Amino acid sequence: MDTVAMVTELELLEVVSTERYPTLRGTMLTLVCAARGSAAMTFAWFKDGVRVNTSLASRVAWETVVSHTVHGKRLSNLHIDVVHPIDQGEWQS
Repeated sequence: MDTVAMVTELELLEVVSTERYPTLRGTMLTLVCAARGSAAMTFAWFKDGVRVNTSLASRVAWETVVSHTVHGKRLSNLHIDVVHPIDQGEWQS
């Protein structure tokens, strides 16, 4: 008998800014992406269509990933320590 493994498709739930108001220059910005999918799922952040590489950033930026939450979601948080005008644009994960 053949065994078939079912893999959950990626379900992007939301990408949000944790800020209630527009982010001001010189303050910290945190973007959050919530998704459901397989355990092997990874996140990648993009600004204006270009992949963000936090290890090559010219200032302090980092990503944290929460593997599982109460509702079976995985979260990726992108943090930018000090926002500059160049950070304005379309962000995606």
